[in-house]
Amino acid sequence: MNKKFDGMVASIQKDGLAVVVNKGSSSGVKVGMHYLIYNKGEEIMDPETNVSLGTLEIVCGKGIVTHVQENMATIKSSEKDTSVSKVIRPKFLRGFDPFLSETEERSLKTLPFDGAKKGSLARCLD
Repeated sequence: MNKKFDGMVASIQKDGLAVVVNKGSSSGVKVGMHYLIYNKGEEIMDPETNVSLGTLEIVCGKGIVTHVQENMATIKSSEKDTSVSKVIRPKFLRGFDPFLSETEERSLKTLPFDGAKKGSLARCLD
């Protein structure tokens, strides 16, 4: 983890699957780097000592740099969701009446950054 690569979200793609951050090749950012996109939450206090434990990080998601320009980089979400659905289809076998067959289909869907906005923080995880 190198703070030199940390930045802020400057733009969000309409579908929320990618963000643009204000760090690019001039800061050493490279394609393939991993990032955590998050917002700052409330300050958390230790209930026993009443000393601050720090500011809670509200995670929007993780992503991978897919494109780098001099002063900005595009980060696409790497968060995935696997959904399973049951599909019923007719089956036809020669010499037999058609019958219904139930199968499961799995699909892998990329999840958008949840709650990312202009000004959200981007921390390099590499």
